[in-house]
Amino acid sequence: MTEPRLSVSGLSSFYGGFQALFDVSFSIAPGAVLALIGANGAGKTTLLKTLAGVLRPPARSIHHNGACLASRTPAETTRAGVAVVPEGRRLFASLSVEENLLIGAQVKRPGPWTLEAVYALFPALVQRRHHLGPQLSGGQQQMVAIGRALGPGWRAQLGAVGRARLLDGRAIRRLVAVNVDIMVRTLALLSIFTWFTRSATALGPVPLAANHVLMQMVSISAFVLDGFAFTAEARVGAAIGARSRASLLRAIRLTGEFSLGGGVLFAAGILLVGRDAIAFLTPDPAIRALAGAMLPFCAAAPLVGMASWLLDGIFIGAVAGQALRNAALVALGLYLLADAALKPLGDAGIWLALLASYAFRAMALGLAVPALLRRVARDKT
Repeated sequence: MTEPRLSVSGLSSFYGGFQALFDVSFSIAPGAVLALIGANGAGKTTLLKTLAGVLRPPARSIHHNGACLASRTPAETTRAGVAVVPEGRRLFASLSVEENLLIGAQVKRPGPWTLEAVYALFPALVQRRHHLGPQLSGGQQQMVAIGRALGPGWRAQLGAVGRARLLDGRAIRRLVAVNVDIMVRTLALLSIFTWFTRSATALGPVPLAANHVLMQMVSISAFVLDGFAFTAEARVGAAIGARSRASLLRAIRLTGEFSLGGGVLFAAGILLVGRDAIAFLTPDPAIRALAGAMLPFCAAAPLVGMASWLLDGIFIGAVAGQALRNAALVALGLYLLADAALKPLGDAGIWLALLASYAFRAMALGLAVPALLRRVARDKT
């Protein structure tokens, strides 16, 4: 006689002092299907929670492949081969189909299931392996949820991904190249702000201090608006991973609209309360006077800079290191020329050059957007 895959004997389950299940017994043979039917409140969910180890069952009441599961934690129960597919599927919306499936491999459960085996079971997922969960139909999402519950073992996962792919020299070189590009971009941007400070230093301590006070407001606005850039990074990366031009355009449009709105609000806020902030940050009359005179330039920074900050996030999400590097180098070179040309204007020229650097970087990155869209279109085909 074939040993049951899962057997339950005399199972009772409790929520504190309330008994929800009474003496449940059944067995399931390998390859068999058992349906649980009952009205709301009959105990179907409680039974599944108990089988999964969320609720502690009586000793020796549950056996899987002959091994007792009654005293195991949910993690141990899952590793043993018992998994629950939740109602509503509950896929990770920001992950692709394949990434959702590989989540199941994290339990390191040995077994025959690999990614290819799951795709063979659900062929409809093969062409959608790079799609995001919300882009699937309800039935397809259910397939992913079941495939995730099957949980390909970690050795099978490694085999499915391929050891050669993990050590792919071309991919490693690209990873290093992207990081070098981003480092160069960062050094170029830091050079702009270092030169901004140097230019103010050449004018004397009062312009240096006044600019430092105003840069606190610029920094706060940049930090907040960077939140939309971080969102763009995630959304753009997910759209490119799914090879979805529509999702990419939607991510750019939505984060762009919020960034523009945020830039307008910060510009208005700096104009409205900027002088009070200056008075709070410094008691020196000369610094207050110069900072107040430069306040309109400071207020313009969120409006002018928001495009470059957002595009930075878009291209980081797209892992387009060369575009980021080239735009930053172009912005640095043109900024230095602008700073030299505007030097006769004093501190106003210093601020105009800084604002111009934001515009230069935004234009350089903007020119690279069509190539990014064409890249997604090529990936789609």
